[in-house]
Amino acid sequence: MWLEIKGTITVIGCFIIAVIVGLLGNLVFAILAIMAMSTFIVGDLILGFKLISTDAINVLDPVGPNEKIIDFHMISGRKRFLKAKKGPEGTWQFVFSHHKGSIIDNGRGTYRLANGNPTLLGHEGYDKNIDPIEAKYLEYMFDKYKVDDVMKLYDVLVKREDKLKKQGELIT
Repeated sequence: MWLEIKGTITVIGCFIIAVIVGLLGNLVFAILAIMAMSTFIVGDLILGFKLISTDAINVLDPVGPNEKIIDFHMISGRKRFLKAKKGPEGTWQFVFSHHKGSIIDNGRGTYRLANGNPTLLGHEGYDKNIDPIEAKYLEYMFDKYKVDDVMKLYDVLVKREDKLKKQGELIT
């Protein structure tokens, strides 16, 4: 939507410049005006190509009904903004690297982008949306128990729970 508006404004501006130069009737001004209009148009084409070829168009344009943006964090540390459509049973379906994917939305950890698009926080190695509060707590628990994997943390917490049950400090 915004790219089309930018293109329309550029065309109107070029038309105004062409009318003014046509009224002047000077060949030098006409050549300079053609160069200026060409620069405007090429700049818009480059900007439009870059926005469409990357995920920036999803941050710029508003989404339709039953669509959300997924703030997708990849294992490599990169980040992409993918447009997702509502699927069955609380899932949001999207395409990533020519493969279909989905994220289960539990309703927590969602936010809005600056343009008002609703956004889910997702990760390549996890099938649910990420709650930043839970992620911060996991980070704290990793530091506290000096582990770097969720499965190792689970094992440590199970052992800790068994120990507390034996001591009678944990009531179930």
